[in-house]
Amino acid sequence: MTHPATPIGAFAWIILATSDPGAASNFYRRAFGWREVSTPLTALLVKNTGPVAAIVEHRSYKSIRKEPLNWLPFVRVASIAETCARFEELGGGVLITQQETDFGLAAVVRGITGEALGIWQTPSREGAAPAVMEPDVCAWFELVTPEPEKAIPFYRAAFGWRIADEGGYTFLSDERGHFGGIVKLQGDWEDYAFLAAIGRARGDKLKVPPHWMIFFSVDDCDLFVDHAESLGATVNSRAEPLHAVGTFAVLRDPQGVYFSVLSKR
Repeated sequence: MTHPATPIGAFAWIILATSDPGAASNFYRRAFGWREVSTPLTALLVKNTGPVAAIVEHRSYKSIRKEPLNWLPFVRVASIAETCARFEELGGGVLITQQETDFGLAAVVRGITGEALGIWQTPSREGAAPAVMEPDVCAWFELVTPEPEKAIPFYRAAFGWRIADEGGYTFLSDERGHFGGIVKLQGDWEDYAFLAAIGRARGDKLKVPPHWMIFFSVDDCDLFVDHAESLGATVNSRAEPLHAVGTFAVLRDPQGVYFSVLSKR
């Protein structure tokens, strides 16, 4: 579930919550060249010899039924219980309490501005072997929120992330370098149909709710977009620059889940 070199406080795993796991698996396998393997509790997408992500049926989780179908990123933590308590102390909350999975303990928390986020702890039970997520599957993680001024100190305290503005963009980093960013949710973003759909799904007053966007790593954004579109994906934003990081595009899979791809410079 996490590469051995992935430190505590780093993004380490992703889960797809979707309406049709079988159809979704078929799309992502064909889009990225992944494979699927089954485990006692879920289905895994695999690249080369290591897991890439898990797929779950959205309606199976009562606590997140109001959340849209989505990709959910997970941060590796030393203790699920301590991290949940820290989130609550800092003004966040807990959506799904600690649960045992195929590869350890997991929970879903909510940040101070309303965004959902997963946390994961190395397995402790005898015989449990942590999966190893293939490196370079996810290129970037971006928090979109109307209140970055609240999110910045919150995540500094929650995970010890380094957060700083560089050239008008707020970067997230650790000892390995930049791994994501924070952008302010602007009022005129309501015109973006793909973001507004997320808000309608949640029933929020905000047409566009705070959320984490996952960017999958690709060699060429334009080529991937054309390939994904031929498989039934909807293209919401073709290749555009992401500050000094690279070129990205935003798509929606055939089940309606939004994701991004990034070709780094």
